[in-house]
Amino acid sequence: MAREQLRPAIRVAVAAPYPEIVALHDSSTEYADDVEVCGMISSADAVFDQTRLLQPDVLLLSDELGVDGADTLARLTALAPNTKLVVLVGRGQGRAPVIADAVLSHDAPAAELRAVIAEAAGRSSHDAAPPAHSGAQPDVPASTVAAQRARTVVVFSGKGGVGKSIVAANLATALAKEGARVALVDLNLQYGDMGVLLHLEGHPSSIETVAGDGQTVDAAVLEGAMARSAEGVRVLLAPSSPEAGDLVTAANLEAILGELSHHHDYVVLDSPAHLEERIINVLEVADHILLVSSFGITSVKDAKTTLRLLQSLGIERDRVALLLNRTRPRDSRSEEEIARALRFPVLTTLPYEARMDESVDSGRPLVVTEPGGGFSKRLRVVVDHLARQRDSAPAKASRHATSWRLRFGR
Repeated sequence: MAREQLRPAIRVAVAAPYPEIVALHDSSTEYADDVEVCGMISSADAVFDQTRLLQPDVLLLSDELGVDGADTLARLTALAPNTKLVVLVGRGQGRAPVIADAVLSHDAPAAELRAVIAEAAGRSSHDAAPPAHSGAQPDVPASTVAAQRARTVVVFSGKGGVGKSIVAANLATALAKEGARVALVDLNLQYGDMGVLLHLEGHPSSIETVAGDGQTVDAAVLEGAMARSAEGVRVLLAPSSPEAGDLVTAANLEAILGELSHHHDYVVLDSPAHLEERIINVLEVADHILLVSSFGITSVKDAKTTLRLLQSLGIERDRVALLLNRTRPRDSRSEEEIARALRFPVLTTLPYEARMDESVDSGRPLVVTEPGGGFSKRLRVVVDHLARQRDSAPAKASRHATSWRLRFGR
């Protein structure tokens, strides 16, 4: 192998609206060994926090994300001193809206973008590894999160405020009521609400307690860190402070989920709305992805973009189920209209529940307080779906995920 191919990949974080992230991925034709996307940031508010967390070699920032201020580069330098800023601008725009290390047009060819990233990272064009060819051997798997016994269920949404965490809490509780051994992990590592939703705020430990070195986890420490809900769900809470989420690495998370899979029937993961390395790894290895959308037009748009993104990641359609959650009493669109717009079937629609706020305030899920209500009955459809999938396709002993890399090959 040539010497330059042994160099580590350039770690790139992409900060852009969801559609642009997907378009960037779709426009590429080959995976490149020299550029690795370590995070995808779709909110302007999250750019600085996620850059501090990820510490990428290069931040690829779209001007369409709406990050303002002449001090952007200075702020990023203070948070991530070794990160270079490359700004993508509109056609014909001469300069970036913020000071940057490099500026490039949105519609620049993939090869030019790859070259600019390499230059910003201090690599010359001949330092970069050559593009992968169709006959090349696949990348060595970067993650081996195993579902050795448990079925891993990720509850995800590309947009906040659609009731994703409420769905996760109620689903885990409903599964436990059926007699299943259920672990619930709050992966919103900065602002997780599972402790509030299940009235577990007083539990002294959370996921950062278990964060260790590399791909190891002390089973006894993990057991002690987990809270238990009134209905028997074992819960690994999010950190009590946002900065503590930085302690949980992708390797830590891999070890935690692997250990939980040995002792439970289901591991339910409540994910954040943004995408980064840890969440992408989990999505790639999950047995089930429950995509939650409300009936709002922006939520439906984000659901469509997320479905395209999951497809581009190579995630099979049969691992994804679409849930519609009515967050208000009346909606102008029907379930059928949304299914046609998304070109994806709706597993079930969760009806609006007037007592939802009361349930949240009391820390008791609706499947407990209103077991005969419409919300609980519709959630039963999801429970039955998971049971059928479990019976028809037992969890594999291991499932390998590959790193998601931008295809800057051609």
